[in-house]
Amino acid sequence: SSREYKENIEPINVENILELILEVPVHTYDFREEFCEESLGSEKCKNKIGLIAEDFYTIFGRGDEKKLSGQEIQMALWLSVQELKKKNDDLKEVVCELKPEAEICQ
Repeated sequence: SSREYKENIEPINVENILELILEVPVHTYDFREEFCEESLGSEKCKNKIGLIAEDFYTIFGRGDEKKLSGQEIQMALWLSVQELKKKNDDLKEVVCELKPEAEICQ
């Protein structure tokens, strides 16, 4: 959404985002019956794969301990792609200094 609709815009700088992402475990789980929407059918609430809200909150301090925000997770992944790109560029620079004829340097 547009800057026009927002205020207090600040860039985020999360160092070592990849390390933080590695700390958040991914689990398989079943929703407890009382939290499974009847319209989905019981099989849609079984053998799910995903994150646990408490884990994400403990590590990132975002959202809360009961619900995950898809946007918060997406932005953590977005930041990790940016960090990976920077690390890749740094490695490419080192490789190209040592071996300028390498395919990656062309």
